[in-house]
Amino acid sequence: MIARLALVAVLVMTGCSTQTVNYSFDPAILDSHLSSLDLLDSWNIRGRLSVRTDKGGHIGRIAWARSGTSHQIDIYGSLGSGHIRIVADPREAVLTDSDGWMAVGANAQRVLDVYLGWRFPVTEMESWVLGKAYPYSSAEKKWDTLGHVVEIEQEGWQVVFSQYGTFDGYDLPTRYRFFASDDLQQEMAEQRPQAEVPNEIRLVISSWSLN
Repeated sequence: MIARLALVAVLVMTGCSTQTVNYSFDPAILDSHLSSLDLLDSWNIRGRLSVRTDKGGHIGRIAWARSGTSHQIDIYGSLGSGHIRIVADPREAVLTDSDGWMAVGANAQRVLDVYLGWRFPVTEMESWVLGKAYPYSSAEKKWDTLGHVVEIEQEGWQVVFSQYGTFDGYDLPTRYRFFASDDLQQEMAEQRPQAEVPNEIRLVISSWSLN
């Protein structure tokens, strides 16, 4: 899809911020690729998810199935507990865990915030896992010579993409590191003093399925 784009260093500010662009190729090529990612509204990922906090760390697994505007997210062990399942559609989101605890809210972000006591960026990750910025806030992005995004700074997180694979003609990320800024960590700690505050999240995808 974009695996042979001729591209040097690019720093892009999106959303409401000023754009600074230094392209060595027709930017319409990149725009076309990003538009094609917008068409991927049904996919499944499986992989390893680890969270490092100020009090230690947790390692586990994640399975995320998206079908249009509906999601099912299963997280095993990564967030300091057993199995968490989130089922969400435009009407509501329901979170249940392996102990029978349940929360109902407007969306996946809301119920996960209540459960964890800190903000795991599930809303933004819906875009980040595809290798693109969350479209509703400003972001800084860097690209490699193949046209892959290698870094996004957005909503207090630095997202580093270190590996890509090709799936059904799309170049998609398979290894990610998410670093919480000092300001974001402080904000989360002040909101929930007893909660474990994350400073790094790692995601390694072992399986991409595009429907």
